[in-house]
Amino acid sequence: MFACQCERWIRSRRVLRRVWWREVAREYRDVFPDATLLVVEGAGHSIADARPVLYADVVRAFLVEEPLPPGATP
Repeated sequence: MFACQCERWIRSRRVLRRVWWREVAREYRDVFPDATLLVVEGAGHSIADARPVLYADVVRAFLVEEPLPPGATP
């Protein structure tokens, strides 16, 4: 019984987390309507740590208003 309750709690936490992230994404979209979500393959939470060269290239492209470098997908 305890294992069943734990499993149910874990599943409910995952659902809450997904719902929370949807709300956060919606809020970002509302606050920054012209923003572009950028997906960096192979990077986790910290893009600068996981893909430092690509991170620098993306920031540089943003600052000088150039196209995104390969490996960064909007």
